[in-house]
Amino acid sequence: MSQPRQLTNTASSTANADTKCSETASGLSGRIADACVKNAALSKTENGELRKKPLTHYCVIRRDLPRGLACAQLIHAAGESSDRVPSGTHAIALSVAGEAELHKLAEHLDALDVSYAAVVESDEPYTDQLCAIGIEPITDRSVVRKVVSSLPLVK
Repeated sequence: MSQPRQLTNTASSTANADTKCSETASGLSGRIADACVKNAALSKTENGELRKKPLTHYCVIRRDLPRGLACAQLIHAAGESSDRVPSGTHAIALSVAGEAELHKLAEHLDALDVSYAAVVESDEPYTDQLCAIGIEPITDRSVVRKVVSSLPLVK
C-alpha cells in the first residue's frame, strides 16, 4: 500500500480549543465554561449543567477511484486529520466525482479557515493526485456544512 504525502493547510482552527473544552467539561466553571459554550464545544442543559457536544469528523474521497484504493485513502484521510478521536465522535464519509472537486473543496476550506489533511497518492497510476481530504474533527458543524452539505455519502 502506498504512503500518501500529507499536505495540511496552515489555517488556524478553533477545533483544538474545542477539543480541550470537551475533554474537560466536568471541571470547568465561570468564564472558561462560558467561552467553551460560546465556542460550541459545550452546551448547557435546562438545569444549567455543562454537557459535552460530540465531535464530527468529515472525510471526503473521490468516486472515480477503484473501491479498494478509495477505502485506503479514506482511512489515510481519517488518520491524518486527527491525533485521536474520542468515542462518541460522529464519522461522516462523503464523496466527490473526481480530483478537481477535491481541489475546489480544499479552496473552500482554506477560505473558511478550516483545518484539514489532504491525501496525495505517491504510487502509479495516481501519482501526485489528490485522492482524499480529512477535515479535522469539529464540534460546530455549521461552518463545514456550508461546503459539504451538497456532497453525497459514500455508497
